[in-house]
Amino acid sequence: MSIVLVSALPEREPDPQLLLRGYERAALTLNFVRALIDGGFADLHHPEYWDLDFVRHSPLRERYERIVTSISDALDFFESMRGQPVEESDRVDFYASHEGLHLLYEQAQTRYIARQKRWYNLSTHMPWIGMRTAALDGAHVEFFRGIANPMGVKVGPAMDADGCKVWWPH
Repeated sequence: MSIVLVSALPEREPDPQLLLRGYERAALTLNFVRALIDGGFADLHHPEYWDLDFVRHSPLRERYERIVTSISDALDFFESMRGQPVEESDRVDFYASHEGLHLLYEQAQTRYIARQKRWYNLSTHMPWIGMRTAALDGAHVEFFRGIANPMGVKVGPAMDADGCKVWWPH
């Protein structure tokens, strides 16, 4: 059996090499973000140290300082709610999401996790269905029905009230 990918637009010719390059760049980007987080770049413990040089002489300096103050207030609230200092919270949860548009790519990244007894799309934490792929009797919805990942559905101006009721009947 052979699979042929067909595109209606010549400028959108399927190119598997582009998918591979996209995957590689996404992996590089996620690893870079993880390194920044591990290196303390996104350290929320001391926002007052985020004194970036470009802000010092910027017309937006006051706005930046208000944001830093707001973050400090939010951290104080966090500590009050959690009952322990922010310094003891050294974990950052980082998630990725993308539209599950190319089913062959998504299927290639899907694995059965025996200890969970479920199928997971390992290319993302939360795949989502877009407007082009939201047909209830379509292959994309059927694929998503079979995986255990949390799922998103794009709601845009093209979705009417009846479409929303299908996805969110309550």
